[in-house]
Amino acid sequence: ITPSLFEQFVGAPHEAVDEYTFTQVLGSNEAKRQLHKHWSTWVTEKDI
Repeated sequence: ITPSLFEQFVGAPHEAVDEYTFTQVLGSNEAKRQLHKHWSTWVTEKDI
């Protein structure tokens, strides 16, 4: 996971350090939305 996904937690009362805590802090729907966006753009067929 790219570190930029975790920048939103800097200075926040709850910190996320991995996909598990990312989902706990954001809730499943928001975490899924952000992770799907990340997964679909991180490495694409065009990169290969």
